[in-house]
Order: sequence, then structure tokens, then C-alpha cells
Amino acid sequence: MTIPFICIHHSDLMWRHSYDEYDNIRYRQLKHLLAMSRKHKTFKFGIEQSEILRKYIQQAPEDKEYITDMIKSGRIEPSGGLCIQDVNMVCGESIIMAHILGREFYKSTFGFEPVVACLTDAFGMCGQIPQILTKCGYKYLIPGRLPNRDIKSLPFPYDGVFRWFGLDGSAIVVTSREGRFTNHGFPISNSRILQKNSTRLANDLRRIQKDTVNSLVIYSTEEDLIEEDLLWVMDAVNREGQRKFEFQTAEEYFSSSDIALSPRIYGEFNPTFSGCYTTRIGVKQLLRKAENRLFEEELMDVIKKSTPRDFGPAWYELILSGFHDALCGCHTDEANHQLLEKLNFVLNAAAPDVPKKNAKQFNVFNFNAFSGIQLASSSFPPSGIPCQKDGNQYCFEFSGTPYSAETFLVAQDDENSNSIPCVPCFKTAYFTADFTDGHTLIRNRVGDNVFGNDFGEVMIRADFGSMWNENHSCAELWRGRNFAEEKLTECTEGKIFFKAVLEGRFLDFPATCGNTGSHWPGFGSLAFRKEYIFPKNADYFTMRLTLGWKGFNTKIAVKYPLKIDVYDSHPLYSVPFGAVERKPYFEVPYEFRNTSSFLAMDMDYETAKGDWPALSWVNYSDSGKGLSVANTGTPGHQLKCGDIMVSLLRSGTMTCDGGLVPPVGSYDNGTHVFDFAFRAHSPREMYKAIQLGDVLNHPVRVVAELPKSKGSAIVCADENIAMSAVRPVDGGILVRAYETLGRHTETSFKGGLLKGNLLMNAGMDGKILDRADVDNIHFAPFEIKTFIIKRRSKM
Repeated sequence: MTIPFICIHHSDLMWRHSYDEYDNIRYRQLKHLLAMSRKHKTFKFGIEQSEILRKYIQQAPEDKEYITDMIKSGRIEPSGGLCIQDVNMVCGESIIMAHILGREFYKSTFGFEPVVACLTDAFGMCGQIPQILTKCGYKYLIPGRLPNRDIKSLPFPYDGVFRWFGLDGSAIVVTSREGRFTNHGFPISNSRILQKNSTRLANDLRRIQKDTVNSLVIYSTEEDLIEEDLLWVMDAVNREGQRKFEFQTAEEYFSSSDIALSPRIYGEFNPTFSGCYTTRIGVKQLLRKAENRLFEEELMDVIKKSTPRDFGPAWYELILSGFHDALCGCHTDEANHQLLEKLNFVLNAAAPDVPKKNAKQFNVFNFNAFSGIQLASSSFPPSGIPCQKDGNQYCFEFSGTPYSAETFLVAQDDENSNSIPCVPCFKTAYFTADFTDGHTLIRNRVGDNVFGNDFGEVMIRADFGSMWNENHSCAELWRGRNFAEEKLTECTEGKIFFKAVLEGRFLDFPATCGNTGSHWPGFGSLAFRKEYIFPKNADYFTMRLTLGWKGFNTKIAVKYPLKIDVYDSHPLYSVPFGAVERKPYFEVPYEFRNTSSFLAMDMDYETAKGDWPALSWVNYSDSGKGLSVANTGTPGHQLKCGDIMVSLLRSGTMTCDGGLVPPVGSYDNGTHVFDFAFRAHSPREMYKAIQLGDVLNHPVRVVAELPKSKGSAIVCADENIAMSAVRPVDGGILVRAYETLGRHTETSFKGGLLKGNLLMNAGMDGKILDRADVDNIHFAPFEIKTFIIKRRSKM
């Protein structure tokens, strides 16, 4: 039995260098690989991401024909999608689009459709990856990092294959990235015996020969060349009478594996590198904003009368912005500058049309699936309904149906829209609030109270870690209100909402950790401002938290304490295309030890320090009550011991991977703004958490053009079904929806887009399969479905 040997460059699109610099590095690498393939007819190599070949063909179009021939002969194996994203922090639709666009490039350029997906080095993997990949057309996966799983303890040699089952039950065949991974690019130092690269490689291969299983050997470099010495080293080892190494493709390896007898693994591979959930937080916020904007403007192009725009270039830049070493924030300041340019390009490409300043009427559109009372805002005062001015915006209540519009005349004056001072104790239809003496006491009026005292406490702690990993080496865990001053500076009331503003700062304090500075070495100053908005008739409220930060070696968070039964609690986190319950795993007090879980291996705690990644919302409930908290781009959360903790900023200084010194820009000094929304409800109403995330991220806003038809454009009868895309495509409208809470659901769709048209089942890529029954659609738990709305006349 031969041993399959795969050559591949792990090609970062940005990290220690900028996007442009890495383009040149990959050009040099691919030129060298092609030269090796011309010289050595048995040599094969793989490509991780379509962006690598796309860029190279732009630089060297003369090689396209040769590359095409090599792909057809099986000596070059393209794999993966457009790029390797951080699949915990981008939305599910971005993951799908990355793989669909990557596959489209491979097929249109080379006539090749890959069956091997590649997420090498991705920092953990969410539980919907198997469903996404299999529905995109992949059979196999070379995975990202595999944290919180003791792969070596599985009932097979750990470098074999296993079947990974996702949240919906879909399965994909995976090889252990941690199994046999060798390279020629990093000389080993700080060891007892020093070896030349070729000697070390030969010894690695000899050790692998002793295994009796069908293991996959991946030979990889990052920025270096794959040395031609590799071939004579393989020849030398093969002459020693043991099993022979042979260049293969990943598909050849997988297809020869005994998949039927391989072990099963369920769920997700998280957490790891939890510091990445917070480093350069502005990148994560801007990417969330860009994803939200693309969803909204693609929807507008479907329902408005004017010609749809081409968002292809915007999707391309958005996906590159979600590359794992980009979105995690662990890169140079120059690379970060290019990343921000890409995200701003997306926002400009998807800029919404707005009414003219002298308009006599304006339209607002509900971009979310919530049909209850929510706040809308406009730069125009609406006529005939109460409104309240807040800055340069006029706020008013909106209670229209999901994905629908309403038109308002512009009022002649705004005399009755001003706010007036009020006492710091007030109540709305759903909440009471007391901000006396700068303390925040909130109570829900419907059901048992869920709010703890000092709600929204800003917290700090020392963090001497790298951009990836946290390092809290001081004895004290967190410092909060007792080390700060805070006071109420504004409390006002209008026709629509109450507003309370608190301002504060952390006081200087002798260093109890380290030998210099205030609090600890690196802490400079932290000021904060909290703006609470309590709508009088809506069942949620919001908080805008502004931080003014200077310093480093610090992590900053905000804490929302609850009154729930911790021993009967359920911490729920939104993830791409779903939600998962996760127990706390780090710094859990002894009395709550039974509510926690252990990560699989001790080494997991080197890279994870308490945070789990979440998308737009979390919910923390016991069997009777709970609270949902929505965010606009702050992934790091800890739900433990009755508190919801959201990580806001961190600024480590430790030199780490690749010798990368954290640049000054990664300290995130300056002003940062965070928006949150809160909704108290029963755990039996978990759909309200989904709605809250939708309301905060896709609010009702002004649009320039009315939809072609009145009422909802499209709406699902069940509130646990969410939309990830409604976009124009050739011959119709693509609609992507998914089940969010793990329930079998029989549902239906209705709305203006369906009138006179047909709803067709489709693949992830939009290819029509058969006709759907619009009144009887079944979603399995966490299932993602794609539909095409097609005009009857064109059938």
C-alpha cells in the first residue's frame, strides 16, 4: 500500500504582508511549481483557494493553457472556494457565496468542479459547515483547526478520516489536519539536535512509513518555495524497502479511504484563538455592516422598479475581507488599511438611495421579519403621527408587516417633537428604569424580572497576550464600577421614548500587577458614555456604548447581570444559519462548577480564554425567563454564572505567530461605538431573540423608491424561519431561508413577490430542481433551503 503525498502552499491572502505583497509571493511560488511539474512528470500539487489561480492568471496569462491541461490530467488539483474565511464571524450567506463563486471560477476558467473543500488554518469551524459544503457540491474537506476535540482518542489512528455531522445531520468526510502535516519551510531551532531541512523531512517520512493505516501526508509551506530537494528525499526514503510515498491528489486519497467504517463526530470545532473575536473590533463591526447592507440592497433591487445593480464586485471584496487572517484582526497596519478599503468599497457599492432634501413625502421600508412595534427614524418629520427628535433624526413608531414599505408626508414643522427633562425613574409598557445616582436598575414589567443590578457595567482586566491569544496573568479577574466614577448626565422624555445618558471613566489606581503604570503596565485611560433608549410601547430597548480608550495590555468588556437560576440555565449563541447551546469553560467559580464543561484537551486552554463566538444575538434563560442581547459586530461572548459578558476591545503586545509584533494600530486606541438591544422573554419564545437581532441589524429606514407592490414582499408563516438572501438572478429571484432553532417546521410563504409567480426548489447555486408547494414547505431542524421565484409566463 502506497502512502499518499500531497503538496500544497498554505497561501495567506494577507497577514504579515498586504494583499498586494502576497499576490507577488504566490506568483513566485506558482511559477516554481509549474517549472517543477514540467521537469518531473509524476509531480502533483494542490490549490487551496480559487483566488490564488485567478490572480496568477492575471499576472501570467501565458500559463493558463498549461494549467488547464494539468488540471484535466489530474496533476493540479484546485480545491476550496474563493478564499478561506473565518467561518465563525461571517454570516452564513457569505460562506455560501464564497464557495459558489469559487466553484464558478474553477468551472468557467478550467472546466473543473472541485469535490474537495479546503478550510486550512480557519480558526475553528461552525456546525453548519457540513451542510453548506455538501449542498455546494463538495464531498470531502481538508479542515481548519480542530479545537475542543481529542482527535487522537478516536477509535482509529488519528491521521485517518472521519465523518463530520453538522447541525442538520449532513455529513462530510474530513481528514485530520493534525495527522500528518510536514513542511520544508521552517527550520527547527531551540532543540537538542539541529537538523537540516532535508534530514528532518527524511526522518518525518520514515516515521510515517511505520504506520499501517492509510494516512494523508500534506507537505506545505506558506511564503517559501516547495524545494525540489523534496523529490530526491522521497526517492531515497522509498529505496529503503518500506511502504512507498506517491504523489496523489486529495480526491484520490479520500476515494481510497474506508469511509463506511470511519468514526462519526457531531457538532462544531470551537473555540480557539478567542482573542481574535475582539482584536481590531472595528473590522468586525464594518464587515457586519457591509453584510447587512448587501442583504438590504439586494432585496431593494428585487422589489423596486428601477434596473438591478451588479453587486458581483461588492461580493468579491466582501468575501476577501472575511479571509481568516483579515477578519481576525491579526495582521499588520498596512494590511489593515487595505482591508478597510475593501469594506468601504462594499458599503459604497451598496449605498442606499435617499430622498431629496426638499422632498414633500418619504418612504420607509422594514428590512426585518418583525411585525411588532419598532422604532423608525428619518431626517424628515412625519406628518400626522407622533415623532421625537434625537440629534438630526426624527424617531417614530412603525408596526408594518415584514419586508414592507409605508409612505409619510413631511410635516410642515417639528414643534411637538422635542424632548423634555424628566426624573431618572420612569416606566414604559414593558420596563421600569431607575438611573438615580448613576446606578442602572432595570426591571421588566411582563413576567418575572430577569434583570440584575448595575446593568451595563463596563469592565477591564489586564491582557498581556498576543493578537490571537489572551494572557490574563494578573491575579485579579475583572475591575468594574468600584474602580470608576459614573454619573447620569441626561434623562429626557418625548412622545416616543425615554432617553438616559450616563458618562464615566476609570480612575487612576496603583498598579497591583507589574511594576509600572496605573492598574497594570500599559493601561492608559478609559472613558465611557452609555445612551439608553426606552421606546414607550415596544418590548425592547437599546444601548449605545461609546468608549474612549488609550493604552495597551488590556481587555475591555461590558457585563449584563441577570436574575436567573444558573443551575437551570441555557446559554444560547447565534451562529451562521442557526443557534447552539454552549456551556462556560473558563474561570467558572467553584459553586457553579456543575454548570460548566471542560474543553477536550489541556492545550485548548492555551488558545481559548472564556469567549465563545456569536453572530447577531445571544440568549441566557432558565426554564421560566431569560434575556436576549443583540449586537452589531462584537462576536466574543461569555454567558456564565448569571451574567452576559460581551468583549469590546483588547490590545495585547506579545509577539507570536510568524514573529509578528502587534502593531500600534492593533491597540485600538481612540473612540469606539457599540450598539446593543435587549428583550426579555420566555425561553418558549426564542424566536424573539432572532427578531431582536434582525431589528438591530436591519432596522426600518428611509428608502427613495417604493416597492412595485403593497404589503410584504415575502414573509414566512413561522417565526423560526429566517431569510439570508433575496436577490435578483437570471430568470427570477433567489430566496434563501433556514430554520434557526432546531425544530421540524411545516410552513408556507406568501407576499407580493409570489403573486402570479411560481416558487421552485433550487440548489445552493440557484439551479432549479423542481416546483415547490408554496403552502406546504417542510424545514428539518437547521435546514437551509434555496428557492427561485420564477414568472409563470417564462416556464
